Amino acid sequence: MGDFATARSFLAQRVSTRAPDLDPLLGADIADAGPNLYLARTLLILGYPEQGYRQCRQGLETAEKTRQPFAIVLALVNTCVYYHLCKDWLALRRDSERLIALASEKAMPAMLNKGRGFRAAALIAEGNATEGLETLKSCYEHDVNAGYLVMMPYYESILAEAYLSSGNVEDARRVLDDSFERATSTGERWFDAELYRLKGEFALQEPGRDGDLAAESFGKSVEIAGAQAAKWWELRAASRLARLWAERGAGEKAHGFLTHVRDWFTEGFETADVREAEALLSELERATLYDTPSARRE
Repeated sequence: MGDFATARSFLAQRVSTRAPDLDPLLGADIADAGPNLYLARTLLILGYPEQGYRQCRQGLETAEKTRQPFAIVLALVNTCVYYHLCKDWLALRRDSERLIALASEKAMPAMLNKGRGFRAAALIAEGNATEGLETLKSCYEHDVNAGYLVMMPYYESILAEAYLSSGNVEDARRVLDDSFERATSTGERWFDAELYRLKGEFALQEPGRDGDLAAESFGKSVEIAGAQAAKWWELRAASRLARLWAERGAGEKAHGFLTHVRDWFTEGFETADVREAEALLSELERATLYDTPSARRE
């Protein structure tokens, strides 16, 4: 997996050629929500967050028209994935809390667990690392004990980042290693570029700050993202690699490299990732940062 361009074509066709309603009284087919939501995520990863957002909302609205709790709960899980991937923490908290409430009311423990995990991720992003980490650990143990495999490298990465944010590099590395092994064993490759970016992030946080391993990992992330046309992953990894190059005195090289990646984008300029790239470019453009190591350290 990881052929996002093909996935986009297939899902767009599925969305445009709507199947007959399962129940005409509902005005919507439960199966119609899924393609919209999967297309939303695919568009985001391909570098079209605004188009992805519209599909995300359309998918949820389609599920809501069914008035069937399971369809709505599944749609909310997917909107939470979308908002987490684009770092929209307010929207993530909103939809995760709605997911928790509905899954609780309808006794859907697996979906309740997903909601709790996404709410925990939002809490961590908002600065409540302790509560968020404990909840994520519980959610992860639930999924492992239940034998869940689908998207587990992605969910494990959330826990790994939570450990890192709390300063627990050892457990962060352990969980990230597990996610690499699971991606290999299941063949789920859509998140590979992000796993390598995280490997680079962790290398910078470990004792001794292994900049060489970080650069190698960020470079591998850029390479994978390029092969998959995953512009969203590429922008993230390119930003981190450019920052590292600037710290090592290659500010001009970093600026040119990141500019090339950033200039591809035609939308999403208000998203966190694009804003972060823009901020780094502005920093690199300041006169003293082209030929000397960046004064700003991670």
